[in-house]
Amino acid sequence: MRTPSSTRHSRSRAGLALAGLFAALVALVALPGTAWAACARYTCDGHDPNVQTWQSGPFTASGPYDFGGGFSIELRKGTTDSDPYAWARARFPGGSNENEYTMYVERCHLDHTVCEILGSRQAGGSWTTSAGANSNYYITRSGMFYDASDRTIRACLYHGDWNSRTCTGWA
Repeated sequence: MRTPSSTRHSRSRAGLALAGLFAALVALVALPGTAWAACARYTCDGHDPNVQTWQSGPFTASGPYDFGGGFSIELRKGTTDSDPYAWARARFPGGSNENEYTMYVERCHLDHTVCEILGSRQAGGSWTTSAGANSNYYITRSGMFYDASDRTIRACLYHGDWNSRTCTGWA
């Protein structure tokens, strides 16, 4: 025969197991950049473009623009889940103090009265891959950002010590 204390412990263990399962499901759904993530407008802002399934693209919309020292920046675009997205992609030589460079996406209203700096990321940081098997160059990509028809967007590469930046054209 169960005592009130053992029933309470059974409910407690079942509650903990259920809470753990729920937390795992929430974490799985909330992870940004998952390949199966359904995108809808701004909900995929910041996701890794390299793991998305693209209906069109990705393609280079603007650039690459030479920053100097072997560094370049380009604006990439693609359509996933019927929505257009854009992101920055920086290219740089290995061993070139890439951590001194920051890339980002700038998204503005068409009249440029309100702008946002998005996806700021160090070159050579996360989401960096080799530019090719026999290449000493690397590519870092920013997160992807919704490319709304009432906005214009570009990619920029910045070096703080020099207070210098190079940006792609607006697309």
